[in-house]
Amino acid sequence: MPTQVVRCLAASCLLAVAWGGTLASAAPPPVPAAADAASAPQLAFHSSLPHALTTILGEAERDGGLRIIAFGEYHQSNAQAKKGAPVPALRRFSGEMFASLAPRSSDLVLETWITDGSCGKQETTAVAKVEKTTDRPPATESDLVTLVKQAKAQGVAPHILKLSCDDYKSILDPKGQVDFEKLLGLLTKLLHDKATGIADRRGVAGESKIILMYGGALHNDLLPRPELAPYTFGPSLREHFKGRYLEVDLYVPEYIERDAHIAKEPWFALYRKRVKPGQTAVIKRAAGSYILVFSRRK
Repeated sequence: MPTQVVRCLAASCLLAVAWGGTLASAAPPPVPAAADAASAPQLAFHSSLPHALTTILGEAERDGGLRIIAFGEYHQSNAQAKKGAPVPALRRFSGEMFASLAPRSSDLVLETWITDGSCGKQETTAVAKVEKTTDRPPATESDLVTLVKQAKAQGVAPHILKLSCDDYKSILDPKGQVDFEKLLGLLTKLLHDKATGIADRRGVAGESKIILMYGGALHNDLLPRPELAPYTFGPSLREHFKGRYLEVDLYVPEYIERDAHIAKEPWFALYRKRVKPGQTAVIKRAAGSYILVFSRRK
């Protein structure tokens, strides 16, 4: 039997290929022009990551309660994973955030899937192309496995996606190549269905616990740009869970500072001007939508 391999996706890289250009890994959409002043991004600094996370969760609870938190990372590329590179978001989530979330959580949904070779050439073609396009560091797989083990050890049920042979067929174009827009649409649906399916199975008894999701900072968007709306489950999950949905994007400062898209965001210049060593920044873009910028750390 072929060895099973965990695959992790960088959705923005897939869109860049699909559209023949580049797209920031996690550049958030601007707040809609119709939003009032109260909806404009709000910037705050915290002395520690735990304090920043506690503040976000507290505000979300006051805004209407929590049933699901979708964390989205700004992905580390293979080129950025050199020796001495900053700690990636996934490792910081696993090592510095998950333990405080676990006691109040029932499930963890990961934007990743397992391959076993059972779907033949269509599966092989899709997996190879996705791996080449996303360019994730080899350590990402180990970090995901570590997080899955952590979840199990702390009583949180981990979940990953499963692509059927029909799913692989559906994402290939007539020439047998991966149609990345179709793939992103499929993943969005699978993630949405996984979260709602878990909630349905947990029923009323599970209402006191939170469902965690972890993936790229695209699918979780509550305020997606129009062209990205088909690839986000944020608005539909917020509706499904009656507003008890929280989006938290995780940024490593060294990785976003050279991103021209993020540099244009209204909060970025003020963040660069005011942030002090050791501080974690929190940007509240709108109710239920946050960016957390880690402190610098190697």
